[in-house]
Amino acid sequence: MIICCCDGSVDGIFTAIYRAWEIGTSRTAISVTDGENMELFSEYRFFEADSRLAAKVASSISRKLSQEIYTQVYNAALSYEDDRGDAIYHFLIDAFKVGPGIASHLVNPYVMRVFELDRNVRREAHNFLGFLRFGQYRDAQGSFMLARFAPRNDILDLMSHHFADRLYNENWLIADTSRHLCSIHRAGNREYIFSDITDEYLNTLVDATREHTGSASIDSNEAIEALFETFRSSVSIEARHNEKLQQQLMPLRYRTYMNTYT
Repeated sequence: MIICCCDGSVDGIFTAIYRAWEIGTSRTAISVTDGENMELFSEYRFFEADSRLAAKVASSISRKLSQEIYTQVYNAALSYEDDRGDAIYHFLIDAFKVGPGIASHLVNPYVMRVFELDRNVRREAHNFLGFLRFGQYRDAQGSFMLARFAPRNDILDLMSHHFADRLYNENWLIADTSRHLCSIHRAGNREYIFSDITDEYLNTLVDATREHTGSASIDSNEAIEALFETFRSSVSIEARHNEKLQQQLMPLRYRTYMNTYT
């Protein structure tokens, strides 16, 4: 068995799938763990992500299967689960044999696994669209809106795609602190770019309004957080306080950068 290893990114997984298909589907598998848990009698080959090859795989999925299946596969590739690459690979092997109808074959373990990965990624992205909080900050280049989050899955692209439309007229930066990656959007553009980001840089940012006025004015991040906490406290009913229900509706892991809930 030849194990095709990759870096775990979408392009990396699609590149490994392309190379594995070249070698032969009957004797290949995909790994995103860089051979950390090696198996006996297996050969491990690492392939660098190649956007050209990845684009060919993406195009084949869209043309020969459907755009819906491509979206499902793309979302599954964003998962944090270690088996995502191999699940997608074997799903596609069966899908190209069966056709677009493969999506309904949930008795197939690979179809079911890709369905589960896709659902988990979409669920987390949906939750963060409601839980993400922006503040106005400033660095040496100027003022912009900043949101930080620490997702399990690699959903920065999904979040950025939404806010590129929702906050079209704003300069903003969304930082994935789990992967030290951010997306940057300039006001008036539909596009955004990705860049590495460090905790040190994020710690140097200051409240833009507070820096301008010299105090926590009504428009500063600190003042807005205090106002929201006052509102939340005033409308809460002590007799109906339910910590377990709160954690069910808003799990603790979503509150890391929501100051009013820490």
